[in-house]
Amino acid sequence: MTFPVVSVDGFRLASQTRRLPNLFRCGAGVTVSIGVLIAVLLGAGDALGAPSGARKPPAPAESAFQEALKAESRGEIEEAVALYERLLREEPENGRALINLGILKIRQGHKSAGKALCERAENLTPDAAKVRYCLGLAAVRSGDIERAAKEFEASIRLLPTAPAPIVELAHIRRKQERYREAVQLYRDAVQNQADDPDLHVHLGYCYKSLKDYAAAAVEYRKAVQKDPTSYFGHLNLGWILVKLKSDAEAEPVYLRAVELKPEAAEPHYNLGNLYKRQGELNKAAEHYRKSVELDPNAVDHRLSLAGVAWQLGNVSEAKAQLARALELRPSPGQKKAIDRLERLLDAPPRKASVTSEASKASKASKSSKASKSAND
Repeated sequence: MTFPVVSVDGFRLASQTRRLPNLFRCGAGVTVSIGVLIAVLLGAGDALGAPSGARKPPAPAESAFQEALKAESRGEIEEAVALYERLLREEPENGRALINLGILKIRQGHKSAGKALCERAENLTPDAAKVRYCLGLAAVRSGDIERAAKEFEASIRLLPTAPAPIVELAHIRRKQERYREAVQLYRDAVQNQADDPDLHVHLGYCYKSLKDYAAAAVEYRKAVQKDPTSYFGHLNLGWILVKLKSDAEAEPVYLRAVELKPEAAEPHYNLGNLYKRQGELNKAAEHYRKSVELDPNAVDHRLSLAGVAWQLGNVSEAKAQLARALELRPSPGQKKAIDRLERLLDAPPRKASVTSEASKASKASKSSKASKSAND
């Protein structure tokens, strides 16, 4: 199981989150530089609100720190590391530089060195919620999820109203499938940042996993109302509406997901399922074909297209899809579905339904003769 280094869904820093090159990927498409994040957390503004406990660096140190941040934002990690190390030689107790350098070391694969740097920063300000939060981020990056959870919990105890560690801990609990705990944590975060649509997407996911589809629908509706451009909000809302048998409402939601992410196969596949359920097989086939075009390796998409093609009498297309699905190393369950479809394709009754009237008459005549012979 992998976890994002920083997941700031539901967390807006004191200054606006910036998109920068060579960033860590966040939970729902939001990206933020670790250095910039920590600069805000530990610098002026105190986004987490914890008391600093450390004097502000003098101007030369601050200038060097900003240069290191700029290098990191440009993706020049080696240069940033060198600048932080130079700064720390001049000012060994600069907590911001220690944490930023520690996390960069972890990014480079030097986990022990990075962790030691973060622990040095912790010893400088052991009671600061923001330091515990940053140590939690470092633990996530190094794969020590239990340590990360403990650090986020410590940060929350020190400053219960800060949304950032609450959201990070909620992400961990969600990925551990501890959905009820995650729901409560996300709700706590919403109390502090109710305008963030991504929090509602995460809440919807947790409710969906708990099979509370009505509650999931409420959260996904909030997500798309707050952010009409939320692809995942629309995709998941459509799925939930189908589960709630609200097909008429699900169709425009899925179509909106197609508009938001034309390169994605999932909305087309879901639309294919929706139209198939409604008996609109030509529409279903159209969207299944598009989903296969966009994701050629999706076995389920090919199986669905093969099934609809068979129902429409397109036997050659159905067989071609099954043959390609077999080449894609299907799972045991998918292999069983392929076997069932192959038996259907070879079944005489289905073949008869797509033959000409003359062929039907010929077969009927042969059948009559055979029956008479058997009776004799």
